[in-house]
Amino acid sequence: MNFLKLIRKNCLFDDFSDKEINTLFDCMKGRIVMKSKGMLIAKEDSKAEEICIVLEGTLLKFITKLNGEKEPVGMLSQGEMFGMEQFYLEDKRIGFNVVAASEVSLLYLQTNSIVTMCEKACPCHQKLIHKALQYLSRRIEDLQNNNNYITIKGMRLKIAQLIYDKYLEQNSLQLSLGMDRNEMAAFLNVSRPSMSREMMRMRDEGIMEFWKDKITIKNIQKLTAIVKRR
Repeated sequence: MNFLKLIRKNCLFDDFSDKEINTLFDCMKGRIVMKSKGMLIAKEDSKAEEICIVLEGTLLKFITKLNGEKEPVGMLSQGEMFGMEQFYLEDKRIGFNVVAASEVSLLYLQTNSIVTMCEKACPCHQKLIHKALQYLSRRIEDLQNNNNYITIKGMRLKIAQLIYDKYLEQNSLQLSLGMDRNEMAAFLNVSRPSMSREMMRMRDEGIMEFWKDKITIKNIQKLTAIVKRR
């Protein structure tokens, strides 16, 4: 298993050399852990002291409702992580449970070692701090965009606006949403079953096709007309 190649799947390390990653691995006290399917990775309301990066496999995020029912709120696949944003909250609280949805390989890094320059003040650590700030800035922008979608009224318009925005961003009729169906529903603040039914209606009307996180716009004129009626 080429761990260095897997680590570069994460946005913090995507342009780091093998030598730089090895240097950072030591000063950040990195550790790689294997977990079996079904094992608890993080507990809701626990404190984030480390970043957890998925090297291989898939993690499931879920919350436990007051009635004890477990509600999925997202998946984390190769290259994705949790713990960074939560570390900077006042209480450092993780607001969800995380379990292994398959056998997984995980990279743990001490979060405070990212924002604190190492004793050697190595250039690669300074580069990592810059990458971390870029990541947090994107997350803030995502939250702002998320709030914009929440204020849109109507299921069809929410879906159409998201797809249209991705079309403008990617300049292609073949789109990658970058989120699964559960994450998309949470992002739009709608129920997944209702959202899926509306997406199937839009598919039957020849507006789009979809598979997992991929969307193919079949009729950009119809999609644009929905958005312009807003």
